[in-house]
Amino acid sequence: MSLQQSIIGSNATPFVVGVTGGGLYNSGFDYNSAAVLKDALPDSFHREGKPTIKILKATENLPAEYYPSRKLIQGLWAGNLSMYDPTEEPNDGLQVRLMIHMGMRTKEPNYCFETFARRDGYIHPDNLGKLPSPEDYDTGGYFDGCPEELRPNVDVEAAGKAAQELLPDHKMRVSSNAGHNLCEWFFYTSLAEGYKRGAPRNVAFIHVPPGRREEDLKTGVEVLKAYIGALVSQIEAKSEA
Repeated sequence: MSLQQSIIGSNATPFVVGVTGGGLYNSGFDYNSAAVLKDALPDSFHREGKPTIKILKATENLPAEYYPSRKLIQGLWAGNLSMYDPTEEPNDGLQVRLMIHMGMRTKEPNYCFETFARRDGYIHPDNLGKLPSPEDYDTGGYFDGCPEELRPNVDVEAAGKAAQELLPDHKMRVSSNAGHNLCEWFFYTSLAEGYKRGAPRNVAFIHVPPGRREEDLKTGVEVLKAYIGALVSQIEAKSEA
């Protein structure tokens, strides 16, 4: 069964969630736990009495590069199925209702649920040695009209609390500082895509700790399942109101 058939061929339309991981960067690690965890996620989460949550995992990890990552994020939001499954034809009809971005925070033991992202002040060069261009902020530039800060249209704090209540022994926290680096750039760019289109900014960013052992991935999948489930429930409640 193709990816598109698995999405639209069900009797009950699933809730579609896109998930991205991160590429390698100057962290001292030869892997990015965000990418490893993304690949470890199941293709779907079953919920009793509710539509299945369908997980679409981006085949290409967001590179530690400002502009190539933006191009990828734009394509993911455009509903291009080939960005989740290269055997599929490009398709603009897919409705991703929630986008989850992940990045690795090397000295953080917790899963961190980020609350907002900043447009300005990125001073750390990417893997290509580049910074965001000032032209992006000029009239007609990519960020023209976007506010200095953007927040998701989901309640990160409430979802984080719900996840912690389900998994009291797991380390997680709500964060008010996404790092002012490439991870925060990914988050802001994805939020800006919704802002520019006047669409709901159903975006979440999660910083994950390093680790790729079986027990690390088991914990990560459990945290992601709980957090994504809480966010999806919020979005569903809004659509039914």
